[in-house]
Amino acid sequence: MPVSPLRSFRRPCLTSGRSRRLFRQIWCRCAPQHSLVGRPSGTITGMARRLTALSLLLALASSGGAAMEACQTGTSGTGPPNRDAGPDTSVPPDANDENDGGDERSSDSATDASDGALDSSEDATDSAMDAFGLCESLCTMAGASCQGDGTCLIACGAQNPCPSVTCPPGIPCSVDCVGQNACSQGVDCTAASRCAVVCTGSSTCGEISCAGSDCTVQCLLDGTCTQGVSCKATNSCNIQCGNASCPKDVSCTGAMCTVNCTGTGSCGGAITSAADATTVACSGQNSCGGPVTCTGSTCGVGCDGGGSCTSGECCDAGSCSPSAAQHCP
Repeated sequence: MPVSPLRSFRRPCLTSGRSRRLFRQIWCRCAPQHSLVGRPSGTITGMARRLTALSLLLALASSGGAAMEACQTGTSGTGPPNRDAGPDTSVPPDANDENDGGDERSSDSATDASDGALDSSEDATDSAMDAFGLCESLCTMAGASCQGDGTCLIACGAQNPCPSVTCPPGIPCSVDCVGQNACSQGVDCTAASRCAVVCTGSSTCGEISCAGSDCTVQCLLDGTCTQGVSCKATNSCNIQCGNASCPKDVSCTGAMCTVNCTGTGSCGGAITSAADATTVACSGQNSCGGPVTCTGSTCGVGCDGGGSCTSGECCDAGSCSPSAAQHCP
């Protein structure tokens, strides 16, 4: 229902209980003795009543009480109302006053929710700005730049081959090795808060070591990640090996380890996982040429590629899948 202009004006001025009591006190004492634009006082409209009382309230504030005294005397000289006569019932309650409390509480709740959302947004913005500032102070090596979330992106290509890469400590790090022989001496991402390494150039990425909370390593083209992959991330390790990639050992620890050997001849070395939950998928032709060994709570090894898992599986986890997997002595 639309809100009248007077109610919209009245709320910010008379929101406290004291102000409302004073408003009604002035009206009850004064309004019956005044008429508005020549109308009898008994037929003054609700809006007129409020305008009369509001004008008297303003007069009271400016005169330091003289207005109230004048009202109590009255234009007819009858004096102030008798306080011993009980409550003044000459003026009926205003239904709008009764509803205002609920309306204002609802408005206050909506305002509080809006303020909370704004505070959260401002906190997130401040956090992002802090992360970006920290990145700018640490991500200073050649070919490096800071992303909006504070990640240090290190791009290694033809113009900047990066023989070796060491990620700065305490911030997220992303390394792109896209040019031939880029990152050939390896990537050390053990001090970063989380890590992502992508090796897409021919003969890119020597030994890769990562830690932090999460680590993703993608060895996508032939001859990538030639010196092995070691992941010690606390939450998750995710390692993907394409054609003829990852010819040496792959190892991981932490809460979860996932190794996907999807390329032909991928994962030629041993795969060893001490993670709590391990999944190894040997779907490439002749993949997983070395032994697959896992411990922890659960371990699942799939040897779906033709000629895969030729050195067998050794599962010493609490639960092994498939159940026919060899248990370590």
